[in-house]
Amino acid sequence: MLPPHHHPRADNFVVLTASNPNASVDTYMIQENDAPVIKQNLQPLQMTIFPRGSLHTMVNTGCGNVQLVSSLNAENAGTLNAANNFYRLNDQIIGTVLGATGSQLNATMNNIPAIGTGSNAGSAECLSKCGLS
Repeated sequence: MLPPHHHPRADNFVVLTASNPNASVDTYMIQENDAPVIKQNLQPLQMTIFPRGSLHTMVNTGCGNVQLVSSLNAENAGTLNAANNFYRLNDQIIGTVLGATGSQLNATMNNIPAIGTGSNAGSAECLSKCGLS
């Protein structure tokens, strides 16, 4: 999956160009507080648009590889990975927002993926379903 992120200076156009048989990609987008989560299932050669500033993520729903082409309509679109960057705040802020303290918070903090625009491995359930560790 791609971690939830947004591009503050560009719209994002994403096309699923290839996938293994029976594979697809679920996309999720939120434009602002209290707006509904918009979910779309992309099949090969389908496209979605994430408007500038919208929080969005994409998840491979199958066990095989998929290929997406992403295009941004600005030379310097910027990317902010929401979840990864949230954990850069101090423990007091993070713990307050999550309602976690002590060992709960430490366990969470030890499992934060690195910041970047690349994909992250799926959930334990997803990896197990696909026979991966």
